[in-house]
Amino acid sequence: MSDLIILNCGGYNLASLQFALDRINVSYAVSNDLETVKNANRIILPGVGTAHNAMMNIEKFNLKNALQEFKRPLLGICLGQQLLFENSSEISQDHKAQDLKRVECLNILKGSVLEFHKNDKTCPSPHMGWNALNIIEPDNPLFKGIPNDTDLNKVYFVHSFFTPFEDAQAKANPHTVAYCDYQTKIIASAHRDNFFGCQFHPEKSGKIGSQILQNFTQI
Repeated sequence: MSDLIILNCGGYNLASLQFALDRINVSYAVSNDLETVKNANRIILPGVGTAHNAMMNIEKFNLKNALQEFKRPLLGICLGQQLLFENSSEISQDHKAQDLKRVECLNILKGSVLEFHKNDKTCPSPHMGWNALNIIEPDNPLFKGIPNDTDLNKVYFVHSFFTPFEDAQAKANPHTVAYCDYQTKIIASAHRDNFFGCQFHPEKSGKIGSQILQNFTQI
């Protein structure tokens, strides 16, 4: 059984994540092989590009059911966290022409992924740079040793799509571990059972990001 697998479904720049794991002396393998994924002790699901193309690649390698049924720790990063939710409005230009409105994701966490308003001059899209975390589950194992102080826990974001912290009835998403403010309250980190997510990039978030990655390897 492999220890930590970085899932590579194509189109991802894995170098930053690999360097971050190297810095904390964590061994890993990169794979999209179904049996390797099934037998992993832990999985990191990174992601860049569109949700639609990412899900197409996951299905291309027959990984959808394996990820949904995975029973050991799995961490989704950026788009990887978004893929854990029910669906996303992030459609590639090619598929917008086909009048596709939403893409079905892994449906592990409840919630839909939306696009930031493009014309907001105060908080322009994409959300890029450092932002503080409001941690509402400070005892979550992913955040062990992370200060629940917005002056001390800034992490690095790069994204144009997000999952809202609250629904239209102002009810908080039950899977939220931490949120941040950008145009609205957005889910910065999510958790359900063995599934964890970071909308931000821990591999680009300095000491705090390194601590979060280290925490994940010890769950």
